[in-house]
Amino acid sequence: MEAELAAQNEVAALTMRTLGEGWASCHDVFVEVGNTKQLNGILSTFDGQSARRPAPAIELYGAWSRLREVMAGPDRGAWLTGHLKVSSDGRYSMDFEWDERPVWPSSVGTGGRVQRGRDVERSALLTDLLRYPRIPEMTPRWLEELQLLPAPEFQDAEWPSAMRKMQENSDWMIVADGVKRLLGDAILDDELDLLEDDEVADGLLQDVLNQVDAGRFRSMVSVVPIHAPDRDHVWEGINPSVNAGQALLEHPQISPLVDEFRDGLEGLVRFERSAVRAPAANGPAES
Repeated sequence: MEAELAAQNEVAALTMRTLGEGWASCHDVFVEVGNTKQLNGILSTFDGQSARRPAPAIELYGAWSRLREVMAGPDRGAWLTGHLKVSSDGRYSMDFEWDERPVWPSSVGTGGRVQRGRDVERSALLTDLLRYPRIPEMTPRWLEELQLLPAPEFQDAEWPSAMRKMQENSDWMIVADGVKRLLGDAILDDELDLLEDDEVADGLLQDVLNQVDAGRFRSMVSVVPIHAPDRDHVWEGINPSVNAGQALLEHPQISPLVDEFRDGLEGLVRFERSAVRAPAANGPAES
């Protein structure tokens, strides 16, 4: 209880310090699901006017997250929406919604009610449940039903012949798992048609550049179908143990190889999209 009270005090104190002057009270709504957080609220002035709260400080998101983690339990999981009412004289109260399905609070009205909100993605709710599991008695019906949704299947045991060397590379298989997670989440959220192959490839490119060293990146590039071996000399003088993204900054001559890798990524995304099948009840996602 002491840790919980300290975390609540931290949220309230940070809120008051970052609201500026001229406000009488503030109602904030905080939602955290999976790896996403959103905070919105409304201010009341001393003359009875209302206004949207200023953009929250980054530190405030962290304080709310710590509060949620402190309050989470091994049986009941974690609350999904937090409400804070704070007065300029320092008094505050908090409420938490554990079972109501959350929405991202786009607009908050008088009294802290969410006026406009966007549905939280089903994939994010399931990811959050993995982090904060609940026993059946503590799981609301709507969340139980989400857990029962069948997962999409990938018929990708054999890659196209031109990509066979990529399939034999362990790092490319890790990337393929990431592609399948993205596509699977998009199917779960009914957003597969909104997910473009080139956008997925661009996002994954940055992840790979940030996570692997130059030596592993070179190995991954070497098995891309469109790789031109006569470009391998550009790696001369590059320390294979440095981060691949840093190597690109310091040695721009490897840019053409990064472009080859990027094209290989898009080809992988295109292949996995062709291989995925949505749950049988809904029919195939792609054919």
